[in-house]
Amino acid sequence: MDCKKTWSVVPFIDDKTVAAVPSNWIIGQLRYWPPLTGEKLMNAIRACEM
Repeated sequence: MDCKKTWSVVPFIDDKTVAAVPSNWIIGQLRYWPPLTGEKLMNAIRACEM
């Protein structure tokens, strides 16, 4: 999927961290977070996969 490499910063209130994620993971107030961890999650972020 081509996300045109646009990114959004998403805050995580509970652990006071942020992450840069593909903007196509965000629609309005809804956010998609894939059920992945570690390197698989990082690869999905880099590839803008949902």
